[in-house]
Amino acid sequence: MTSDSTIAIKKQLLQICIDHQLKRVEHARKAMDDAQQSANSEERSTAGDKYDTSRAMSQNVRNMNAKQLQEALKDLATLQQINPQISPLAVCVGSVVKTTAGNYFIAISGGPYTVLKETYYSVSTAAPLGQILLGKKAGDTFLFRGKTFSISALF
Repeated sequence: MTSDSTIAIKKQLLQICIDHQLKRVEHARKAMDDAQQSANSEERSTAGDKYDTSRAMSQNVRNMNAKQLQEALKDLATLQQINPQISPLAVCVGSVVKTTAGNYFIAISGGPYTVLKETYYSVSTAAPLGQILLGKKAGDTFLFRGKTFSISALF
């Protein structure tokens, strides 16, 4: 695999993850705003308890979406720190790791993504597999869920 093709794969994986995070940010902001509007639009009625309960529930939904927004922004910031031009000697954030267990993009937790007809799983360094892979090099083996796997390529 050439340097240009590995950089192209990394760039595509990075862009897919960034696009996904931008959608998460947009969705969380909209849901948070909708919940806030709902809380603000509750009218006081003669049944005061109902008003207070509805307002509190709307506020809880808003807070939950605010937390999701914060997580999405944190993940987006992690992605924006990745330089796809760098080819590391050991697994770190931004690495693409090809193993006998599958192909991984070490960045944030995400779904499987297909690039050039190959599937790559986006894995956070906080995930068990991400923790195991950190610091490993091409040719190294590792134990995961009771099975031994090897790293065939790292870029």
